[in-house]
Amino acid sequence: MNHIIAPTRVLIVEDEPLVALGLNEYLLGHGYEVCAQVGSSSAALREIPACKPDVVLMDINIAGDLDGIETIHRLPAACDPAVIYLTAYDDQATLDRARSTKPYGYLLKPFSERELHATIQMVLARRAADQAVRESEQRLESLVEKRTAELMYANEKMNKELAGHHKAEANVSQLAAQIAHDCNNALQTIGGALTLLKRRIAQERFKETDAFIDGAITSTAEATKLVRRLFSVYRTAAADEQADGPIIAAPLNEDRAAAPTVHEITADPALEDKMVLVVEDESTVRSLVLDVLQSLGCRTLHANNGALGMEILRSDRRVDLLVTDIGLPQLNGRKLAEDGRKLRPDLKVLFMTGDADSKTPANISVNIPGAHTMTKPFAMDDLARRIQIMMA
Repeated sequence: MNHIIAPTRVLIVEDEPLVALGLNEYLLGHGYEVCAQVGSSSAALREIPACKPDVVLMDINIAGDLDGIETIHRLPAACDPAVIYLTAYDDQATLDRARSTKPYGYLLKPFSERELHATIQMVLARRAADQAVRESEQRLESLVEKRTAELMYANEKMNKELAGHHKAEANVSQLAAQIAHDCNNALQTIGGALTLLKRRIAQERFKETDAFIDGAITSTAEATKLVRRLFSVYRTAAADEQADGPIIAAPLNEDRAAAPTVHEITADPALEDKMVLVVEDESTVRSLVLDVLQSLGCRTLHANNGALGMEILRSDRRVDLLVTDIGLPQLNGRKLAEDGRKLRPDLKVLFMTGDADSKTPANISVNIPGAHTMTKPFAMDDLARRIQIMMA
């Protein structure tokens, strides 16, 4: 089935007839739909809610009792168009007033058709990123609510059936750890994908999206704290079942997590001839890791399970670094690394794990000296720095 993409709907608020006519002709000629053209604040307040445009081109100095900035302030809360101000004024007071309405763009008259087109396109890109982030947050919130409900149900059921029995508490702890693992894998995907989205948009010079995408990455960090809280509720019960000492839960930082700074990952000449094998069963996570490695200049091999990874290590293909998940089908990551070291004593190993239990990474490399471990979700920049350190 063919899907027809509706044209972008633009509403013009401009009281200079010749300027308004020029804007109208340009927009229609470039495939936009002009849903209305008005010249006063009262008309704008009537037409914007009625037309529901995607973009509003708003002159600041317009006819009526209100200027363009105050007109946007008076719009109903449910009406949230992407506003681009058009003005001949560039004084600080005007800029500060305009900024208070959180516009998507600001064009100083006179401006060229090319500047207008570029501004509208950046606005559309930012709106698309805005929607993508909202959908990601909704999916994440739904996942957390579902998992939390499952955890509460399982806890209540086991308490009734096995009241006071240590095995019941251990089972609940195991369930909580599994929830943390699944959610952390989801968080890794969301955080990594948004990080790369930010980098790609920056390359296209759509810098207006930076603040919103930083907010999405911050939301990922906040969700990680929630996962660790869920796990910590049952860490005492799990500790009773451990023969080698108590589980040490990850410390909880109650302050709101700050969005990490995203830097461009560039090729490292020291890594250009290095071959890295990535073994990860989650396809999205695997693609993100491969993207980082290739950006650093590494050559890459990859497999989606431990058995295929072992086949590559048994072959005569060069492998300088093994990057592997722990929980792999057919052959787990720890066994893969141990057997790989027997075949290749100089093989460097980097583990990735979605386990929330901070004790797990400390025990992973007991029989694998020099191995490194990163706990999901991690930032792509941190992964790049860790690889550079290991391969130095």
